[in-house]
Amino acid sequence: MSIYEQYKTVDDAITIKFKANDDGTIPSFKIGRTSRNNTLWAKTFEATFRPYKNELADGTISESDANRLNIIVFITAILKGWENIQDSTGSNIEYNEENATKLFNDLPDLFQKLSFESSKMDNFLASNLKADAKN
Repeated sequence: MSIYEQYKTVDDAITIKFKANDDGTIPSFKIGRTSRNNTLWAKTFEATFRPYKNELADGTISESDANRLNIIVFITAILKGWENIQDSTGSNIEYNEENATKLFNDLPDLFQKLSFESSKMDNFLASNLKADAKN
């Protein structure tokens, strides 16, 4: 396998699926890649964190501010949609910015999982996506 095959990534969004809901539907999130190569993410990150430049530089940004800003960047530049996301009563949650913000604030571990998946190069390797398409 050439170095190009080992490191060529795609800009396509991927789908992260979770265990089935009680009604059998599969909750899934469509996400893009968190990377400096993703210009939308890079520009959104820069614009969102710019007012906190000094706090970032000296390490005094609060954890709550950092989390809030990271959620904003993720929703704006990485999250492309979702399907079959339900609340605790089994009702579908409409995909929009307000609902995504509430979901990620209510379920910070879900946000961390999706953030992690969006930053994994392997999820966006052309060779892996090609192999997945064959299966």
